[in-house]
Amino acid sequence: MKKVKTQIVFLFAFVFMANAQKQPATLSNNQMATVMSLFVTNVKPAYQKGQTYKEFEKTLLGNWNNTPEGSALLSKAFEYISKGISSEQIIKEYSGLEMANAYKASTNA
Repeated sequence: MKKVKTQIVFLFAFVFMANAQKQPATLSNNQMATVMSLFVTNVKPAYQKGQTYKEFEKTLLGNWNNTPEGSALLSKAFEYISKGISSEQIIKEYSGLEMANAYKASTNA
């Protein structure tokens, strides 16, 4: 579980580093979709078939309270995992909405 939390931190660090290196303030939809695909891959080991979103969230976060934006992002990841959506399909179809909102919320904190 510690490994999954560490991977989540590194994933978000990647997004923040891109901004810190004078990248555009927003990432392209394709970049957001790629990051979402990586995020899903990294949280997938916490998923047990048949578990609810709340159980999945509790497995990942323990007693930590998630933000609304973080919950939306994790919920979208849960949706992809529980439906068996492939990384390729995520990259092809993901709009970037939840990832962009989580990013914006983290930079406004």
